[in-house]
Amino acid sequence: MRVLGIDFGDSKIGLAIGESDANLATPFVVIKNNEYTLELLKKYVKDEDIEKIVIGIPYGDNYEITDQAEKVQKF
Repeated sequence: MRVLGIDFGDSKIGLAIGESDANLATPFVVIKNNEYTLELLKKYVKDEDIEKIVIGIPYGDNYEITDQAEKVQKF
């Protein structure tokens, strides 16, 4: 299964593609976080035959929800 990993940031979003069978992901591309982000992500999902998406959530030291974690959850 092809998996798209998303590392969400306020200005940029890092993407990695992995194969679940190989348990390995490699960097794919960094994109700007702007009004075209979702359309570009949809294109990558289609073009790269992505079956699953995972998004990293940056929790705090005691697993508390940080300001950035809230932004990721809204995304």
